[in-house]
Amino acid sequence: MELPWIHPPIPLLPAVLKKIREEQIEAMIIAPLWPGQIWYTELVNENARSLMLGWSDEILEPGTSLIKKNLKLPPGKICCFLMDRRPGREEDSRERF
Repeated sequence: MELPWIHPPIPLLPAVLKKIREEQIEAMIIAPLWPGQIWYTELVNENARSLMLGWSDEILEPGTSLIKKNLKLPPGKICCFLMDRRPGREEDSRERF
């Protein structure tokens, strides 16, 4: 089975997390390190497996739509979080990778 890597637009993160819970799958989520956000709290509380990837402006490239809309990359650091919602896997996801 392949592990999906999901890097959604920030406003869609709550819906993506909900879908992963509902479908009971395992996925790697790419998201900013933003502790004040509800979706970040869910990622940290439910998934102890995380890895800091680096500063957003060093590891991400703005896409065409971002450039056209004159928007910037999210500030701060970017992490990947392993979200494993498969039945019986909650204990396994408490380890760091």
